[in-house]
Amino acid sequence: MAIRQLIQNGMASPGTGVNHGSYSLASSGTCLETKTTTWSVFIQNVQMMYTRKTQYSPTNGAAEFNYLDVNFQIQTELEQFYGNSSACDAVQGHNLTLDSSDSVNGGLGQAGLINTSTVGMIRREARTGDTVHRTNGSGNLIACKQPGLYASSMDSSSTANAEVFDMLVQAENQAPEFKLWLVNI
Repeated sequence: MAIRQLIQNGMASPGTGVNHGSYSLASSGTCLETKTTTWSVFIQNVQMMYTRKTQYSPTNGAAEFNYLDVNFQIQTELEQFYGNSSACDAVQGHNLTLDSSDSVNGGLGQAGLINTSTVGMIRREARTGDTVHRTNGSGNLIACKQPGLYASSMDSSSTANAEVFDMLVQAENQAPEFKLWLVNI
């Protein structure tokens, strides 16, 4: 209900960008009027937790490579409501936060969490063919392989975005409606 209230009440301001508190919404269309109609609202969310593991050779016991073992939950929802709101469409970027256990270089480290700090959202007037749905996917995946033992020099802020993107691409298989383009990486 909180998101619906944000959309109904918080978007009455005209302009190209609407900012209400911590929510920034990019809008398009004619925002100088309100409209009573059926609205479609798409929302997405993702949470991941991970730990680094090492694969050892069965023949000599040497470290072959290390990787992140990631557990994820991914959700999408398209709902509709009838109400009065700003007549413009709106898009809110999907923001993530990274809490890493031990990264000194801004990378992913050996364990951590990646959580949604702001859900991704699209609001527009309902169209013929819109299908209300809710998808909840979860699973495990392997990402961020490195040769040998973990080396923090290979795990930095310059690699973190690509590694998170790799995780999202794999997790998207469990929620095909998930929109990667909404995620601010």
